[in-house]
Amino acid sequence: MKGSSISKEGWSLRVPTRGRSTLPLMSGEVVKGKVLEVLSDGDVSIRIKNRIIKAKTGIPLSKGDLLTLKVAIDTNEIRLRLVERTDGNRVLSTGILQSLVDSLKEPATNLHELMALKSFLERFPGSLSEGFPELAALKGFLPLITAVSGDTLHYFIESGGLFYESRLRGFLLPFLKGGRPEGSGERVRQPYMTEEHRTDNWYLEKGVRRLVERDLKGALLRARLVLGNSLLRKALIESNIEPGEMTKVIDKLLNQIEHYQLKSKLSGAVQTAMPFLWDGLKGGEIIIRGERGNNSGLGGGSCSCVINLDLERGGRLVVHILMQNGRFDISLSGDNSAFLHVVKEGIRVLEEGFAISGLKLGSVRIWHEDEVEFIDAVSGSLDVTV
Repeated sequence: MKGSSISKEGWSLRVPTRGRSTLPLMSGEVVKGKVLEVLSDGDVSIRIKNRIIKAKTGIPLSKGDLLTLKVAIDTNEIRLRLVERTDGNRVLSTGILQSLVDSLKEPATNLHELMALKSFLERFPGSLSEGFPELAALKGFLPLITAVSGDTLHYFIESGGLFYESRLRGFLLPFLKGGRPEGSGERVRQPYMTEEHRTDNWYLEKGVRRLVERDLKGALLRARLVLGNSLLRKALIESNIEPGEMTKVIDKLLNQIEHYQLKSKLSGAVQTAMPFLWDGLKGGEIIIRGERGNNSGLGGGSCSCVINLDLERGGRLVVHILMQNGRFDISLSGDNSAFLHVVKEGIRVLEEGFAISGLKLGSVRIWHEDEVEFIDAVSGSLDVTV
């Protein structure tokens, strides 16, 4: 696969060799290492294959971290790409998480299933909406879009279920510690119906409801619960809506969210899913990576974005966008020659867009490949599946 080194390698450690190396390592080899010391200059001392080596890195490592590294040998250095990092004190919990991830098979929700669910929700009888607002609320989490913007990404990362339990825990923690999120007062220990306790209960109930309603996972759990209501199921069937099909898609979406929650915890990458409706999109992935140790922003440092797309008419595409020192370099590979020809004809529009925005566009490369391999997320990246 062609593209930038940052896009492919993500975060890495570098071992200078000055043209020669006595380390028993081979290019492409995957090795295990343990961080022995974090030195004052930001370098680290690592044990690999019973050898202790000093490596340069911008990765925030800690003493005792266990690393899985992939070897790449250059003329003057050995580059060790970080595949996985594990806190040395949490090996057992990591193994349990991996077992859970393996048990949650990759979800198979597709555009047609999501469109069917949205159609069910739009046909939901108005007479039932007031009694079962949980189903009507779910419709807002399945938007029909024609483009992905920064606001779209932000919305799904914030509300897509990844942080659902964390937000509930953060809200409830003051109550569990004997306080209140706002003001002061005695903790509600018994359901006495004094005005003060009534205020606490009201605040707690309203706060939890707000968090649940604004999160996709919360909305799905609420919808899943009400679909078990026998009277509602009967009314849906009378309206030619099959509740069993709705439940099946909701379960797949919940499985998908929990799959990526566990993968995020295990890999160190923020991984989530966006169940939006984009006509012609079979599936895709957006992976954003940043190099630590550099200044972020357009003035300096570097970051990259990899976009994997599987389009019904356009075929499979991989787009690399590298931003470095204020300049954007773009490369695109795909397996559909006709579609790539259309993309090439639109380069002028891309150039004009950059010029209007005041951004500096560097190289733009487009080429055809018979088989397009999608790039995978690595530790320290933001990974959004669509």
